Amino acid sequence: MELDQARSGARDGYLIVMIVVLALVMSFSGVGRGRASAAVSADAMASASASASAMVTATAPPATAHQVVTVAAPAAGSTYATVTAWQQGSNGSWSRVIAPIPARVGAKGIGQASEGSELTPAGTFPLDQAFGRLADPGTRLPYFTTDWLDWWDENPASASYNLHVRRSTSPGGASENLYAAGTAYNLAVNMAYNPTRVPGKGSAFFLHVGTGSPTAGCVSIDQSSLQTIMRWLDPAQRPVIDIRVGTAWKPRTPTTLSQTTPPRTVVAGLTALTGSLVTASGQRLGGMTTQIWARAHGGVNWAHLGDARTNSAGTYSWSFRPSGAKDYQVRWPGTSTWTASASGIVVIRVS
Repeated sequence: MELDQARSGARDGYLIVMIVVLALVMSFSGVGRGRASAAVSADAMASASASASAMVTATAPPATAHQVVTVAAPAAGSTYATVTAWQQGSNGSWSRVIAPIPARVGAKGIGQASEGSELTPAGTFPLDQAFGRLADPGTRLPYFTTDWLDWWDENPASASYNLHVRRSTSPGGASENLYAAGTAYNLAVNMAYNPTRVPGKGSAFFLHVGTGSPTAGCVSIDQSSLQTIMRWLDPAQRPVIDIRVGTAWKPRTPTTLSQTTPPRTVVAGLTALTGSLVTASGQRLGGMTTQIWARAHGGVNWAHLGDARTNSAGTYSWSFRPSGAKDYQVRWPGTSTWTASASGIVVIRVS
């Protein structure tokens, strides 16, 4: 927000003093968690800290997350990473909505972050709040436009540690003024790291606009891509960001899960869905569980009806008594998600 030109002279004078103080603080300490600091030495950026090598074990995003932003760095101490975004559809299948784009991470890489560590935290975190110096770009996340009174409290001794606060003075410690931080915070999304606000565990980790340099622990990308991601993010989809070293998370979609039951009309009574589970190399997957889902024909909401386990030949059969006209679908578990069969939906009607 721009300053109100109609404010009194005393208020203007106060703001001028405040701006000078903020500029002095920034010149000596650099911007905190999110923005890359000019004070970070080349040696610090070149070497990974001991805590960076003690990586958090990568786990899959929760099954409740239907939007996943992935961040992957080639090595624990690397300040370069790649960002991709995935969307899960109503039928359980995943599609990539943002192609891989370059990103920067913490000056000491990715690892077990803490206050002042300059590490980007490894793990999976909700994306729950957006803000920026610019007007709302059209995100469905809660959004506020910053001014000189907006701070992120990074003082472990403060009662509002790791929270957005509005006040005329700094909460102390390495707290950031979200407006004075400059273009890095033109647009930003909070990564809900340390939601219980454990003192010293770390604060103010964001996905924000890149400056061309490593960050103090955030993830940064170009402004145009961030704007696209922010417009796509939907809190109803439980969006998360998955940060890790090595290969990025991505949904495992089997190419040869078949569903061989044809659409048909049946007499009321017992019928069955059948098919097979075979890898791309031709290996038949026995002893695996598939899920059977159904919805009213042409409807939106799917319901899980039951499971069917494959036999030693990789085939399954699920018997049931259909009612009315319904769409049925077989799904197969990937890492932690359920992917629809390649052959899609089968419609079964009762005569």
